[in-house]
Amino acid sequence: MTPEELHYLYKEDVRTMPEFTSDRDYTPLTREQVQWQARTLAHIELQENVLDTAAFKDAMMRSSHSTVRAEAGLSFFQLLTTAVTRAELRMPAGARGAFVPIGNHFDALRAITEIMQGANQDLLIVDPYADESVLLRFAGAAREGVKVRVLRDVRYRDCGTRLNGAKESWVQQYREAKPLEIRSAAASTLHDRFIAQDGETIFLISQSLKDLALRSPATIQKADPGIATEKIQAYEVMWANAAVM
Repeated sequence: MTPEELHYLYKEDVRTMPEFTSDRDYTPLTREQVQWQARTLAHIELQENVLDTAAFKDAMMRSSHSTVRAEAGLSFFQLLTTAVTRAELRMPAGARGAFVPIGNHFDALRAITEIMQGANQDLLIVDPYADESVLLRFAGAAREGVKVRVLRDVRYRDCGTRLNGAKESWVQQYREAKPLEIRSAAASTLHDRFIAQDGETIFLISQSLKDLALRSPATIQKADPGIATEKIQAYEVMWANAAVM
């Protein structure tokens, strides 16, 4: 598996990790805990790191004893955070995904800023609910000379009105330094939220940018190259057929 894929798996393992608490009385592991351990062990084995695999199995054995279950849970967490870091260090620059907990506005801004800065010619932002926050919070990080394109859903008029107001301010500030174009796709034709860099690389976003990590955790993940190619081709057609704002 690629470092990007491993990074995503380990991040998801951390996110879905159940709580492991100690108890002086014997209590068996829950079904959720057992299933998580089995799934995560399979992911740890993908590293082909014998020491990490052995350490994870040892923590699994210890977790079956109620009195030391919390210590075993800490071992799981330490092994996974190390695996996340290893995968991240092996990833090429600009390819890092992110898991953004609820309310972590700075982490969300940092992750999207890195993506915006990774484009050299063109940024296509696809978000049905795109509003002024797309421009005011995120797109300003794009490099000079990079064209910014926003594709939204025509149904959401309030979002569109606010976005159009921010567009006027954007044009006054950046003019041709950062060309901007906004288009509205036909109702209910947009089923993804992503940012595409230079017509090649796509970062999938689990939430609309205006709501990123506000009410629930968010994930930002680089798409597989094959999927990215298919999506870019499909959405370029939608862009060509969308109405200019």
